[in-house]
Amino acid sequence: MTAMLTLSLVSVPFSSISNAANTGSMFSIVKDIGFQYDGKDWVYLNAFGNKITGWVTAPDGYKYHMNVQNGIMDTGWFLDTDGKWYFLNEISDGTKGRVMTGWNWIDGYCYYFDQNGVMAASTFTPDHYFVNKDGQWSETDGTVHYVEGKGIRTRKVLGANRVELGKPVVRGGSGESGGSGSSGWRERPTEPETKPSETKSDPKPMESETEPQDTPEPSGDNGGKKDDRKGGAVSVTGIKPLRAVCVNFKGDEKKTRQYIEKKIKNSGISFYLSNGKLTTAIVTDWELQGDAVSGSIMKARPVSFRVDESYRDIEDQLKKYDVTLSIEISNSESGSFDPKNPTEPEQPTLEDPTSEDPTQEEPTAENTENKKHPDNWAITGYVQPEAVETDYIDAELSSYQAYFPKTITFKTNDGTTITIDARWNGYSGSFGPGKEICVKCDNGYEDLPSDVRTKLMDSFENIGTPTFTIRFREKETEKPKDKIKVTLDREPVSEGSYKEYRYAFDEELCIELSNYTGDGRDVSITGASGFKTTLDKLSFDAATGKASADVSDFMPSGLTNYFWLTVEYDGENALQAKINVTTDRSVSFKNGGTGYSPRYENVSKKKDFETELSFVNVPSEDIKKLVFVKGDADITDQLGFTETEEEGVYRLTVPSEFIKSNISWGSVSFTLKCRGVMPVTVYLSVMRDPALSKDKYQGYYVTENPVITLSNFSLDKNSISDLELSLAKNVTGAEERILVKNEDYRISENDKKITIISKNALQTETLEEDIKYRLKVKAPLDEDEASIDLDYKKDRALEVILAGTIIPDMPVYLRITNLNYGETLEDVEIYAGEDKLQGLTVVERNFVSKICIPYETFSKYVKDGKADLTVKKPGIKSADLSISMPEFTGEDAPVETALTDNYGYSKFELQDGIPVFSGKGDVYIKVTDKEIPNDILKGTVGVFHKKGTAPGEGVPVYIEGYSEICSNYSSKEKWIKFALYTYREELGKAVVMDGDKYSVYTITVYIPGYKTVDIDVALKPDGGY
Repeated sequence: MTAMLTLSLVSVPFSSISNAANTGSMFSIVKDIGFQYDGKDWVYLNAFGNKITGWVTAPDGYKYHMNVQNGIMDTGWFLDTDGKWYFLNEISDGTKGRVMTGWNWIDGYCYYFDQNGVMAASTFTPDHYFVNKDGQWSETDGTVHYVEGKGIRTRKVLGANRVELGKPVVRGGSGESGGSGSSGWRERPTEPETKPSETKSDPKPMESETEPQDTPEPSGDNGGKKDDRKGGAVSVTGIKPLRAVCVNFKGDEKKTRQYIEKKIKNSGISFYLSNGKLTTAIVTDWELQGDAVSGSIMKARPVSFRVDESYRDIEDQLKKYDVTLSIEISNSESGSFDPKNPTEPEQPTLEDPTSEDPTQEEPTAENTENKKHPDNWAITGYVQPEAVETDYIDAELSSYQAYFPKTITFKTNDGTTITIDARWNGYSGSFGPGKEICVKCDNGYEDLPSDVRTKLMDSFENIGTPTFTIRFREKETEKPKDKIKVTLDREPVSEGSYKEYRYAFDEELCIELSNYTGDGRDVSITGASGFKTTLDKLSFDAATGKASADVSDFMPSGLTNYFWLTVEYDGENALQAKINVTTDRSVSFKNGGTGYSPRYENVSKKKDFETELSFVNVPSEDIKKLVFVKGDADITDQLGFTETEEEGVYRLTVPSEFIKSNISWGSVSFTLKCRGVMPVTVYLSVMRDPALSKDKYQGYYVTENPVITLSNFSLDKNSISDLELSLAKNVTGAEERILVKNEDYRISENDKKITIISKNALQTETLEEDIKYRLKVKAPLDEDEASIDLDYKKDRALEVILAGTIIPDMPVYLRITNLNYGETLEDVEIYAGEDKLQGLTVVERNFVSKICIPYETFSKYVKDGKADLTVKKPGIKSADLSISMPEFTGEDAPVETALTDNYGYSKFELQDGIPVFSGKGDVYIKVTDKEIPNDILKGTVGVFHKKGTAPGEGVPVYIEGYSEICSNYSSKEKWIKFALYTYREELGKAVVMDGDKYSVYTITVYIPGYKTVDIDVALKPDGGY
């Protein structure tokens, strides 16, 4: 019976799973994920009880930073790896460690942190206050606002007396956001009684850890007392400067202008008032000046304003100010700014249209300072911000900041109100014309005044915060313009996706517009390359709607077979047609080939080039007006063009100086343009400079004769037979020697080659050292000259060695080791005294060529156990060689049959007790004396012959190439391996089956100084392994 195990999965709340972190289970899950107090510090744990480091976002949505080295929650000033400063709350009120945002007073200075907590520095904040390089609220003249003891107090101040906080340390931290960094100095107060992300009912912050009580108060607000905007006469005293808007070029002028119009619409301009306040007017319409092209600066001037209802009486005053906004357009869509007229960068202000004073005041509780509140004092509601209706700009929330309410007012149950600065972040809904978004308030109870925060915290959380609605107006739709109809003065020759027309080059083309009432300036006409104009520039008759021009006018760069005619109106193509152009005129170039690109090869740059042009059906008055152009330059005056006696035939002369100065990539080109004639581009392929090349680049011996080939010699006035040659050592000041034809050199006129007779030209038959000579060849009448270096090498003597041990009845092999590439052994001769050895052959084995001397020839010259030979090769000094005959006497050679290879792993197949090998594979024999030196064993020769035959009928296999001495690393025993593959022609293909068995061969082993030993092996036929 098979046992069955059933697992039931029960859903349980995650926080109720028992703590398995210390149970030893492989998959341990902690009871609480997130912030945990370890008895000393706050840490953040994941589901497996591990500390998370770096940036984390808690369930409340706020960001915290856990130290990358120990996982402890950071507080106070913090510098991340990107060089950005943050302040992590130090107050133990349930928000300790939280990234602070907005305006905050710290150590008597006021700092601004964006919605991500990044400290602003050396810039204007979104509400238009200036902060210096240390992030402190300042004036542009450098004055820093400082209130001693105000706000959160720390030990370190970011400013002139800043203490170096240490460089960021990057370690393998992890966290929800994947960030990592190191904290600056921080002071941890006494341990908070709640988790950083929890709210405690009655937090008791330390005396030194109060929240910032004030926000920036710019000068000119009458001591902070509120003015009644509706009371008294108020006048405009100045304008807050605008900063330039920087936008990216959108690919074309039209798209860029539309983007700019949308971008700046409903932006605000702040005006200073006589009551010391600022008020903001929303510009509902701007007038753009300039071209919206890449790299330019446009100017925008306000046309109409919208101001707060209480300031309607000063609207006319606003219009009197000369307000100009600069818009800088980048050089590319990627945003590279390089304005043609650089100005001081400005940023347009986006002020609250309903507020005359952008000052962020300290959160206040109206009439609460001296009033006793009931024990059950609580927040009962808030004043709902009114919805705003505006035009749609884009889908960026920041584009509508001008409409965000600056403050929020809360109502309490005793009739008092509390006003705090508003923070807005996030939205629901959709952007777009006719749609609306609901912007979310980002304030928390910690934004309440510190003296009432504790008492009102619970009711604040119950009431929540308001939202703010922005409605986007429906897009105004313009009445579509009536489409115009465009036709030409004839019927098309074909119709499809487009129409084709045919015109002669000298005809008039007439364009007719129907349902058009303009003056032609808004109708664009495009023709061939370089032609673009408007309808009014042609002979346009507004009464008839017709405009005409010569067909040739549409082709300013010259006649073409066809061009595209495009008529554009109101951003759309009203007509796009292919105009085929015909002509009966032509021109041809003598000996230049046919077509529109005549080409001439091997044109000399030392003399003028001439050719003839023949014109057909081209009137002489048009020929006289033709031009030659190179690129955009008219070069007619630089060329010669004259009429010949033959009608319609003209001579073109291109001066040599023009050719020399206009060579590009080995040729010169220019174009002929004549009315009614297709443009013709002429190519002159210029002859290259004279050059010499040699048949060898490895150098020559004095016994060799270099062959020199001539290239690019014009030989117009000189012939190859009267060239002048000279030779000199290639050293400074060396004297040239004039070479004599047919003595020092020979000339082959047909293939333009010169052979240098080295021993005559160098006047020596030997060289003791390498010498470099320079050969110079001149054609004086043609002013052609070229030179080349000839490297001569010192004399050499043949180096000859014996290739393999000499054994009786087997050929003797010799090798020459110092032949150059390309040299062969075919012309080698060997002498014994005065006798020339006969029957020599050249064999190649293992990619090495050898001279083979028949044994019967060699043995004739052996005297007293040796033979004295002389080896000769033309051009190289001869070599004398004395060859001694080895003796094969004494003890038997120390070898025996091998049953395994030198690794000992493979046991050979046996046939009747003898090992079996492939006839074209490797054959092994065992060396019985492992102390015998390898230098002696390398002289081994194994003669393979059919069992029962004499060794002289066999094939000798030498220890060379793939044949080698093998050994066992551990036992030091040795084997001789004969590689039969390179002997497959003599041996491998001769191996056949002996009936149903493999043929048996005897290996007669020759080792100098030892008697021969015979070892039998069986060989498989060719193809068997």
